[in-house]
Amino acid sequence: MSEFDPTPRRALRKADVPPAEPTPNPLAVRKGSTSADTVKKPKKVSVKVTIPKDVRTRLKAEAEALGISVDDLIARRLS
Repeated sequence: MSEFDPTPRRALRKADVPPAEPTPNPLAVRKGSTSADTVKKPKKVSVKVTIPKDVRTRLKAEAEALGISVDDLIARRLS
């Protein structure tokens, strides 16, 4: 291998390239699609998770203080 050359080199300069085109919405490209295809209500699914008891009690207390269910509180935290 060659030895390290300590002499300074020219600074790098920005390349002259045109700006990138925005990527099209893949749903808008499909024939027959509408904006309603992209604006849908969130779908709830069930998820099974094991949570330690101390975390569960804190979540329950916070949910009661906010007046919502524990499931809704967890959904807010995850979104």
